[in-house]
Amino acid sequence: MPTVTGLTPSSRDPNRLTIKVDRKAAATLPHTTIANLGLSVGDDWTPEIAAAVDEATHDDKALRFALSSLNRRAVARSKLDRKLADRDHSAGTRQRVLDHLEHLGHLDDFALAQSLIRSQTRAKPAGPRLLQQKLFQAGIAKDAADRALSEHEQHLDPDATRQQALDFAKRKLATLSRFDPATQRRRLYGTLARRGFSPDLIQDVMDRLANSPDDGA
Repeated sequence: MPTVTGLTPSSRDPNRLTIKVDRKAAATLPHTTIANLGLSVGDDWTPEIAAAVDEATHDDKALRFALSSLNRRAVARSKLDRKLADRDHSAGTRQRVLDHLEHLGHLDDFALAQSLIRSQTRAKPAGPRLLQQKLFQAGIAKDAADRALSEHEQHLDPDATRQQALDFAKRKLATLSRFDPATQRRRLYGTLARRGFSPDLIQDVMDRLANSPDDGA
């Protein structure tokens, strides 16, 4: 039966060991993975061990790709799962890797949702519909998106939100002066709707502008 004849540090990364079977390289894995597999020089290279090393090799390749992707920018679990699937990683490998990344805190849909909400509301006011759409487009899991939106809404002051929408509408209206009043209203309504505000809030803002165009009171 073949035998493990060496566990030697990789020349590219000393934290990774090359497994040699009958003096030939069989796989290169992190030393922690090899320790978890319980491999030692002199062990028989059984079909069970070979299968376990093969699975660990696929997981390791997927993990390294996933970490490289996350180093570029944070992504939702579903988006990273799709990236791994596009590289032909199996469902089992993907789940193990994604669960591991979540356990380490590298993958967090809720934190990502919170960050996206902050970025969407930093420069311009945004209603719940727009935020929900942005979270969906980012692939955020529904439970995480709902939690983040609920948390965001709990901290909102309805009067402040209305004033933000009104101030935004005034600035937008100033750019529409070349159009007739009906076109101004139509375009302003569309802009507020695209920012995710509810029909009731939009109508309130439109009425305020119509009744007091100078100061929105």
